[in-house]
Amino acid sequence: MKIKNLLASVIFASLILMIGCKKDDKDPGGNPVVIPVQTTISAKVPLAGLSTLAVLAGSGITNTGATNVTGDIGLCPGTSIGGFPPGILVGTQHINDAIATQAKLDLTTAYNNAASRVSTDIVTLSGNRRTYTYSRSL
Repeated sequence: MKIKNLLASVIFASLILMIGCKKDDKDPGGNPVVIPVQTTISAKVPLAGLSTLAVLAGSGITNTGATNVTGDIGLCPGTSIGGFPPGILVGTQHINDAIATQAKLDLTTAYNNAASRVSTDIVTLSGNRRTYTYSRSL
């Protein structure tokens, strides 16, 4: 009985998905949308101490397999780095040291810098039945 109920639920969910995802666009593709080349040039996000790290993590770093990492790896505030070897690290492990701690602060600064940016490069495209607005986030 449980299997019948499960099967009925799966079939019901599949039908809902098929009906809900029914393609209603009858355009045969004769009107391709061409997005013009964008001209806004944005400043680079400052990475500061992140620039020398290939990997930065908070709780742990685990390698599985024959991975080659070129650059330092930083871990803060965690303490667990594993899998080297078999992985090959061409760099230094920074576990809760000043470099890893500063890299975490620099990561927050870089994220906030990128998240606060506003795009001024907005393009409106008109088609036969729809209008598309493209706004590029920086």
